[in-house]
Amino acid sequence: MNLETRAVVNALEAVNGRVPEVVRALLDDRLSADKEREFAALLVDLGELLHEDADQRMPTRWVVGS
Repeated sequence: MNLETRAVVNALEAVNGRVPEVVRALLDDRLSADKEREFAALLVDLGELLHEDADQRMPTRWVVGS
């Protein structure tokens, strides 16, 4: 596994570890706006890492007319 994929796996594990806590806090109406934004930032970072990893693993294609 390359370093980029390891970073994606680490980020997935970090988000996965936080999901139950965030879900419970949302259901109990005790998730502060700051904590919600913090979790949202983790999700955004994870999405960016996933896109970057996919782009690196996908062969470069030339698309005509776009």
